[in-house]
Amino acid sequence: RTLLRFFKAVAGIIDQDYYQTVILEENKASLDTVGGNRLKLQPKYNPFRRHRTNMIELRRREKHTIGCHIRRATPSDVPMMQTFFDQNAPQKQFYPCYDFSRVGTDDSYYRDIRLEDFLLAFEGDELVGMTGFWDQKNFKQTRIAGYSKAIQYARPLYNLYTKIFGGLSLPAAGSLTSYVYLHCNVFKDNRSDVFADLLAFARNELRSSRYDALVVGFDAEDPLHKVTDKYKKEELFSLHFLSGYGDDPSPDLNPEGLMYLETARL
Repeated sequence: RTLLRFFKAVAGIIDQDYYQTVILEENKASLDTVGGNRLKLQPKYNPFRRHRTNMIELRRREKHTIGCHIRRATPSDVPMMQTFFDQNAPQKQFYPCYDFSRVGTDDSYYRDIRLEDFLLAFEGDELVGMTGFWDQKNFKQTRIAGYSKAIQYARPLYNLYTKIFGGLSLPAAGSLTSYVYLHCNVFKDNRSDVFADLLAFARNELRSSRYDALVVGFDAEDPLHKVTDKYKKEELFSLHFLSGYGDDPSPDLNPEGLMYLETARL
């Protein structure tokens, strides 16, 4: 009933425009109802792309040899970061807006983002890639409600295994998960070698931190996944929809073009 009220309100706001939404592939109920356009009054859900989110463990020592020079951002880097983002982010569809001069202000769009948490990769004097840490625990949390009896009994042995061989451990029931996002992932020409260097540097930075994992996602067909596939991780897949009450906008876009996925903003 609440969902139908929501759709009725949306109809009065978006008119012939559309909005983006994602549904996890594991959420069969939503895919069969809302995603299947079976509810009256709902906007039409037009399937567009598929996403993959990776939760990468941090315990195992990083073995990747980093080729780029990587350092944390400083206030003097903001103009360069803005130029680099504006030139390279549009290579993918639906890239988010970023105004790096507003990072660290009271703008809620950049809540708890710190400029010094951005990592910049250079080849010589040229900026070729960037990413940033974003801890959202102050306003978005994931709590483990509980486990089935089988998992509850197996949890100590499983966690011992992950401690020895690497992998993501299972937190105690009732506790919060501890992870940090990699966001604003932009690389010159979408170069996987630059992303590999930044990811390796990020893991080294976080290895002794309070975090158990870092989260980063891309379009399911993005070649950058060949970098994340080298690590022990958990994966989540989701379907991306363009929703509205007008015609399907997909033909006016590029269904074959890669999407920019900002997992931290889902």
